[in-house]
Amino acid sequence: MAADDSQTPIEVRYQPDESPPPVLSISLGLQLAMLCVAGIVFTPAIVIRAAGGSESFLVWAVFAAVAISGVSTLLQVLRVGRVGSGYVLPMGTSGAFIAVCIAAMLQGGPALMATLVLCSSLLEFIFARRLSLFRRMLTPAVTGTVIMLIPVTVMPAIFDMLTQVEAGAPAPAAPLSALATLLVMIVLALTTVGVLRLWSPVFGVLAGSLVAGYFGL
Repeated sequence: MAADDSQTPIEVRYQPDESPPPVLSISLGLQLAMLCVAGIVFTPAIVIRAAGGSESFLVWAVFAAVAISGVSTLLQVLRVGRVGSGYVLPMGTSGAFIAVCIAAMLQGGPALMATLVLCSSLLEFIFARRLSLFRRMLTPAVTGTVIMLIPVTVMPAIFDMLTQVEAGAPAPAAPLSALATLLVMIVLALTTVGVLRLWSPVFGVLAGSLVAGYFGL
């Protein structure tokens, strides 16, 4: 099917209830996983780096985030009882909790943050069961505004991290690596189409990592 003659035709090869060949399913799954992992790792990395957590705790937190996101995604796909949708809906970390988690880490360390994460997860289950009651209140305009405000709450912590460089590294190292990440992401998002545009966050992270590695970060 095609939207109009001026656009590239979009071909629908499989319906939602159909199963593609195993090789195609595995390749598409790996692509989706690679696109999602960057975002999953991003949240705990910001929280622990901004709060001054240890390197060992950062490694453990990233492992836990990836493992739990993977198990949660499997539950969504397989649908165990009333848990799961039966569709491929990637589960991951949420940027909405970054500012709160940083504050919790600074005030009470990992124990306080873990306690708040557990309590908030229980509230999420309760909220999800009655989500239909809030449809009139949570309009696209309201939820969209809330989502756009999430980066605003994280920006102070991000800007503080731009001044935290390792001993011996030049001061502009962190800002330059951040600038390289943003430039690659923005250029690819604005100048490319199709699959390459979806990969722009991953290429941005790779570019920033290369610049950071050059400076010894």
